[in-house]
Amino acid sequence: PLVLLIDCVTNVVPAIGMAFEKKEVGARGGIMARDPRNTFLDRLLTGKMFFYSFFQLGMIQACAGFYAYLVVMNDYGYPPHLMIGGGDSDYWGNYPLFCQFVGGQYVNTKGEIDPSRYPGSAPPRTEFPLWDEGDSGYVKQCVFPIKNVRGIAKNPASKYMEYLNDEFLTITREGPNDKMETFKLREDGFKGSFKIGNAFSYDQNTGEGGSDMVSVEAVEALEAAGYYEYTPWKSRVSGFWNSRWLAYDIVGGVAEDYADAQIPPSPISPDDYSTAEQRFNKRSKKELVALAGGPSLDSGERCTTTRCPSKYFNKMSVGLWSVCLSDSSMSKTEGGVWYANTRQLQSVYGWNATAFSTTGCSVPGASAEGSMASAPLMRKLKANQEVGDGTGVLFTDALFCNGDHSYDRLLKKHGIYYDYEAHNPQSTGGYTLGRWKVEFSDEAGSGKLRNPLSDSEKADLKAK
Repeated sequence: PLVLLIDCVTNVVPAIGMAFEKKEVGARGGIMARDPRNTFLDRLLTGKMFFYSFFQLGMIQACAGFYAYLVVMNDYGYPPHLMIGGGDSDYWGNYPLFCQFVGGQYVNTKGEIDPSRYPGSAPPRTEFPLWDEGDSGYVKQCVFPIKNVRGIAKNPASKYMEYLNDEFLTITREGPNDKMETFKLREDGFKGSFKIGNAFSYDQNTGEGGSDMVSVEAVEALEAAGYYEYTPWKSRVSGFWNSRWLAYDIVGGVAEDYADAQIPPSPISPDDYSTAEQRFNKRSKKELVALAGGPSLDSGERCTTTRCPSKYFNKMSVGLWSVCLSDSSMSKTEGGVWYANTRQLQSVYGWNATAFSTTGCSVPGASAEGSMASAPLMRKLKANQEVGDGTGVLFTDALFCNGDHSYDRLLKKHGIYYDYEAHNPQSTGGYTLGRWKVEFSDEAGSGKLRNPLSDSEKADLKAK
């Protein structure tokens, strides 16, 4: 219908105009009375036409297009000097930008100012994610975090996904008839499928295509150098702005509303069903899907534009990869990062992992300020080698975290939980807050589990 509408609007009116056009008159009797052109002398593309089209009119149009693009991007918070080199390694539009601010202020989507933080020395809070220039603030320079967690060229296939069965995913709630009803997830082919909102679904694997990912340690190194995440207030005042872009419900199944979406939609929509009982049943199943980790990603022939692992992992994952939570000494490495420009390397060089990391880094020899051991994100420089010519370290082990407590929930199904209020005495005479407790064994629990965890898997889950 849209194509027909376009054809009618663009073709019918000119056709009617030509039907009522007066005939051509003159000495030569119009175009139909002219002699055919001389094919040896009269060319369709002459030197004059070529020069006019490509070097005169073409250059004017190209410059006008670039000028319009840069003006619009500048008006919405991205001046030209911040965009230079932004497309390298497919960063632009796929990863957050970190910038050094001089003055300005953090604001929320309503324009309310955060008086507790100065942008030149602290990152924005979740409640105030936007940066506004205020009276005289400006952005000094920007950089993307380096991708220093190795990707594996295969689909994520966590060994723990097989435990997400109806024993693990069960909810009991009051139904529309005032009776308690139990719902279990029995999805065909569910075992082994990758869920974007389930932490142990990643299992140290960054998915199809082997796209390397950004670590939280790389982000912390940027923040230590004075670079903080940049979302301009000027973009907020755009007519195309959508505040949902700041945060999405990764398990609720709400699809992103732009073409290159990363989060796929949920296949379940309770509003599509008419009766209260149908809506109740579908809403309960949607809760189970969210409990499992949200929508799946397909692969192979079923892979579509919104469900491909290659598309999902080409962007920053909906969570954070930590090297130190998996390997506190940061010793498991392989080669160097695929791409890192001079400013990226300069921004992470000299970061003291042991002193400034929040993820428990303990790098040997990092106690000396300024030592190479205190800068584990880069290889040791050679004699007379500049920092910008150095090599970033690529780590092979990292733990994915997104706050979904999936590790805790899986252990709790086996009677194991972490008591955060307990005081655990240490050999040094002090106490550590929190310790593991066992409520029941797999055999003595509420119904013997058909597929219990092994002792090694329990130990692995506890560590993670």
